[in-house]
Amino acid sequence: MSYSHGTRARFPVIVNTTMTLADTEYDQELPENCKGFIIHTRDESSFRLAFETGHVATPIAPYFTVPANRAFGQAELSIDTYGGVTLTLYFASDDAGKIIEIIYWT
Repeated sequence: MSYSHGTRARFPVIVNTTMTLADTEYDQELPENCKGFIIHTRDESSFRLAFETGHVATPIAPYFTVPANRAFGQAELSIDTYGGVTLTLYFASDDAGKIIEIIYWT
């Protein structure tokens, strides 16, 4: 997956989260000045992704399955930088010990 973060994004941040337990919700809050992000598993296995808590540990719609050998990303985010609005990614895997890699730009 290629990613263009636009001309306004300047600072990349990399986050690695080990999902120690299978079918357990983990999360990563993105800052209010986030311009875009990419998320995938280090070993390219599939995982579940949601933007609301309570949907990925035991899969309950709505959630999004990121297939094996794929990443999910969003460019050109317009998160309200004046209202304190943030975006939280919620994710889980069927298998324990998977590592989620996230890169986001501010």
